[in-house]
Amino acid sequence: MTAIYTSQRIAGLISAGKVRHHLAPAQASDGDARSTWGLGKSHPVRSPGRPSSCRVITQTAELAQLSDLQPRDLHDTGHRTTLALAQWWMRSHIARHNRHGEQWADSEVLARFNARYLQHWCWVVTFILDVEHTPRLLHADPAQNYTHLPQLAAAGEPEAVSAREIERGTEAARQRHRAHIGLMTQSSHNEKATLEERLRRVLEQSRKSGTTVRDELRVIDQRIHRIEQKLAREGDAA
Repeated sequence: MTAIYTSQRIAGLISAGKVRHHLAPAQASDGDARSTWGLGKSHPVRSPGRPSSCRVITQTAELAQLSDLQPRDLHDTGHRTTLALAQWWMRSHIARHNRHGEQWADSEVLARFNARYLQHWCWVVTFILDVEHTPRLLHADPAQNYTHLPQLAAAGEPEAVSAREIERGTEAARQRHRAHIGLMTQSSHNEKATLEERLRRVLEQSRKSGTTVRDELRVIDQRIHRIEQKLAREGDAA
């Protein structure tokens, strides 16, 4: 599921209900808004090296060019200025640059952002807090298993799947299994009916012609017997 991935400061604002918009890079592989962002579904809010701070329910997702965003749009997403957005958007590039011992000046960050990224497309996502969700986080103390408090959670660990989601996934797998067994069973019944019809025709032809078809009858009987065994196994598996 797509996460709302943002800075630690903005994740805190989202948790407090002060930010309800999010900007995310649009990828060439993205589908429509509903398939990409699962509108109406719950999504974790994460920041680098931190567990999920809360969950939100996405409401809308629209494509826009970064160059079309106004100061109000940035404020709605928790970015105080265009420089703040540029620093977040280019964080991986800036980190690589800094590791070479060269610090980027703010003017350089803005110049590179304006030159390389302003024409890029992004998703503008709106959401509301999922107030019914209780996070299930891996506890920093292995003896404690899980906690719902982010400050007690193990650093860098994603939110664990809830028991309800596990049960939902298990039930979906059961339904897929039953459907698969049902298709296999129907196919076996069809094959058995075809062989029984063939057996009937062979016996009828044998009576009319007075010929012996013992070998062919034995082959058909064996195939019918194997199918009956297969149907019995499929019945047990269902």
